[in-house]
Amino acid sequence: MKKSVLLVDDSATVRQLLRDMLSRDYEVFEAKHGQEGLDILKKLKVNIVITDINMPIMDGYKFIREAKKLTKFVPYIVITSDDGPDAMRLIKEAGAATFIKKPFEAAQVRKILSIIA
Repeated sequence: MKKSVLLVDDSATVRQLLRDMLSRDYEVFEAKHGQEGLDILKKLKVNIVITDINMPIMDGYKFIREAKKLTKFVPYIVITSDDGPDAMRLIKEAGAATFIKKPFEAAQVRKILSIIA
């Protein structure tokens, strides 16, 4: 049985890129923002979550904090263009396992997933 990954990003392009990258090895679910991601996590079991930070309705920081209440042992990977010290501190405080800086390559994502998954 395939492991599952939830992609939470307001960019349809990023979601499609990640879906294309991962769908061979993972069952992929998608959400356009944090609230939609929470709704999915209430219904489905996922093994990994990949999320953006800057999204409408609910940003990635709040999404991770709220989602961790539902999924204690699921690793969260943040994909972000902001790698400044404040962003890195907030990502860690929210409970993410690691981050990937945009723009990213498929090899980076696969390597991190192979370590985390």
